[in-house]
Amino acid sequence: MLYGLVSGQIAANYGIPNLVLYPEYLGVSNFLSHVILGLAFGSFIMAFQVSSYIVFGYRFPFIATLSTPFLKYSLNNALIPLIFTGFYLNYLVDFQLNKELLTQITVLKNVSGFLSGMTFFLLIGYWYFLSTNKSIFAFIVPKTVGSFSKYKPIHRLFDNSVKWYHFLKRDSEWKIETYLSGVLSVKIARSSAHYNRATLKKVFQQNHFNASMFELGAIASLYVLGVFMESPIFAIPAGASVLLLFTMTLMLSGALHNWLKGWSVLGFVLIILFANELSKNPNLRKENKAYGLTYSGAGVPYSNAEIKSRLIDEKTINGSFRNEVNALNQWKKNTNSNTLFIVNTSGGGLRSALWTYYCLVNIDSITAAPLLNKTRFISGASGGMIGASYYRELHLRNQLLSDFTFSIDKYGDLLSHDLLNSLSFSWIVNDIFRMRKFEVNGQSFFKDRAYYFENQLNRNTHGLIDKPLSYYRVFTENGSLPFLLLTPTIINDGRRLMVSSLPLNFMYKPHLDKKIGPHKGFIELIDFQTYFKTKGADSLRFTTALRMNSTFPFVLPNIFLPTEPQIQVMDAGLRDNFGMLSTAQYLHAMQGWIDTAIDRVVIIRIFDKPKEIEIREDPYQSLIHSITAPVDHVYLNMFNTQRLREDDLLNDLPSSINSKLEVIDFPLELDGTRNIPLSWQLTQSDKNLIRESFFTPKNKTSINRVKYHLLN
Repeated sequence: MLYGLVSGQIAANYGIPNLVLYPEYLGVSNFLSHVILGLAFGSFIMAFQVSSYIVFGYRFPFIATLSTPFLKYSLNNALIPLIFTGFYLNYLVDFQLNKELLTQITVLKNVSGFLSGMTFFLLIGYWYFLSTNKSIFAFIVPKTVGSFSKYKPIHRLFDNSVKWYHFLKRDSEWKIETYLSGVLSVKIARSSAHYNRATLKKVFQQNHFNASMFELGAIASLYVLGVFMESPIFAIPAGASVLLLFTMTLMLSGALHNWLKGWSVLGFVLIILFANELSKNPNLRKENKAYGLTYSGAGVPYSNAEIKSRLIDEKTINGSFRNEVNALNQWKKNTNSNTLFIVNTSGGGLRSALWTYYCLVNIDSITAAPLLNKTRFISGASGGMIGASYYRELHLRNQLLSDFTFSIDKYGDLLSHDLLNSLSFSWIVNDIFRMRKFEVNGQSFFKDRAYYFENQLNRNTHGLIDKPLSYYRVFTENGSLPFLLLTPTIINDGRRLMVSSLPLNFMYKPHLDKKIGPHKGFIELIDFQTYFKTKGADSLRFTTALRMNSTFPFVLPNIFLPTEPQIQVMDAGLRDNFGMLSTAQYLHAMQGWIDTAIDRVVIIRIFDKPKEIEIREDPYQSLIHSITAPVDHVYLNMFNTQRLREDDLLNDLPSSINSKLEVIDFPLELDGTRNIPLSWQLTQSDKNLIRESFFTPKNKTSINRVKYHLLN
């Protein structure tokens, strides 16, 4: 598994291999960060040797007769660690030279730091075992015993008293002729038959006790890191945490095998089932919640009937529609424009966030006409909406603050800072225990990886978007700022939650159409401001709203909302990764005003991938793959299906809008040899590629079309 991780065969699309190939400590990757990674790598090698010694040591009883049993065993078992270390260093050097674009001298320093840390830990580890482990000479003076059968069968299938060293009595020894007694020294492996078996047992038992202490130390180190993780000094590189997790897994698997022997697989399954049953206990569950909402008291009722009664109210919908018309009229007065701009941006982690930022900022720079001044509505998913909200805040500050100085590269660099390291570190060392809490508006919440994700995002962006959701209401109501529509998916029923600084009841206006009727048809959208008004919807942290919209499975935890029954939300990309569904619904709802007040509607679509749909040449490459392919391709084609659906959504728009509509695309086009992972971390070459991709021929054509509409 670690091989697949390093080589990019596992989790490459999410940037996880980057954590172990380019470690960061205290915000930078340098000699020290590689030393720490080397220490963790050394602990993993030591765990490999210890676990192997526990599981397979009984097959070589002659090593108990040697002066340093564990050291001799490790020396003869060093081939796999040596090969893997060389394999790992090859990938590390290649990654840092070709992806991070570091100089050869810098890479050499990093490699030396890694090797120094690894060597130091191995020296300490072997010093511990050499100073505490005893050989057979510490127990007896060798003497020959009578002959006995080496092939006595075991009589008890499952008994804790039958330790692993009892297997010495079975026909389980591997025939060994020679062994390495030193790096360049080969000796003959002599029989241990002339030693008392009880004495051999004492040697292995004492060695195993010391190995158990090492296991406890590895587990304790993770706990200590979790306790002190908020201190920057203890926030070790996430790659080191990954290696510590593998170390702990090896240790626990070795201990489980030692305890249960041949029943270890069954034991592991039973432990998982037991943990699953425990997780059903509401007193033991530590759910992730939306920071800023009120969870005390009864939850808001959530049912089909309750949804209709709360949301489909003619008076409320018409009032909301009038408010939006007033905002649009004020917007039109401010801009003196007959062209309505709408921005759609796709999900895609930090890749999409940075691409969206550079698209918006370059449009403004090249056209010399701020796009957001003429934009009323922004929708999309995940990272794209983070980039759009970030630039919207910068645009607002530029309007409000006379001393604000905007720099494209400065603020782009801030946005591109790593988010994955702190998220992964928290997941590994903190989420197992989750003991610490924090408060927002008097409400207490657990600190988990979601908290550290938001915290890191705020640190990266210097707190620019660390605000309550209601902060932007006055600016969106008076038309001076476009409103953002975040639409996380409710996993209980597949509906979408509309999260915005404004109540968006006007989006239900089609339900008042005489052909549909006020209480007919499915309610697909849940207006957050209306439904959770009694739970402090206005106080929701804006970064939490962005996280709700970006909750990719497993990477971030699902968010539980204060309803009865409790609902959970996750990534908006599950239903509307490109924002077109929300845009089409907005245009339908506001058709009456658009027909009379607007000459042109321009939808700017920002894609974090080429617009064309990729056709896979051979979806069934093997027997195993043919079994898993149906499920795999449902996920892989989910976004393709949404893209194909976009044309239908556009064609279904009223003809009065379609006649005024132009769609302009800005895809992130790569040369076919590079792939930027869907991740919360970017390499330096990734950042450079994103910056440069705006100036492709297709995008230059698009910018000319945008410029024409902005200036006319």
